[in-house]
Amino acid sequence: MMKRTVENIIMSDTVRATVVWSLIGLCLFSILSYSYFVGKSILQAFHKTALTSESSELASRLNTLESEYLTLQNQMTLSRARTLGFVEVTKRHFISRQPLGQILSLRDEL
Repeated sequence: MMKRTVENIIMSDTVRATVVWSLIGLCLFSILSYSYFVGKSILQAFHKTALTSESSELASRLNTLESEYLTLQNQMTLSRARTLGFVEVTKRHFISRQPLGQILSLRDEL
C-alpha cells in the first residue's frame, strides 16, 4: 500500500509538472505569436500609407500629363502637322483578314 502511494505521488508530480510546463510553453508561444502579428500589422499599415501617398502622387502626375495631351491635341492642325513633317497618304495599303493560323502555318491544314 505504501508503495502505491509513493508511485501515485511521483506520477502525480510528473503529470503536474508536464501540465505546468506545457501551459508555460503555450503562454510563451501565444505571447510570441501575438507580438509577431502585431508587428506585421504595424508594418502593413505603414506600407499602406506609403502606397496611398504614392498612388495620389501618380494620379496627380497622370492628370497633369492628360491635361498636357489635351492641350497639344487641341493645338494640332493640318498645317502644323505638315510643318512637323507629316504628309498625307496618297496610296493606301490594307492587310487581309485571314485567320492567324493560315498566315503562320507552313502547311494548309487549318
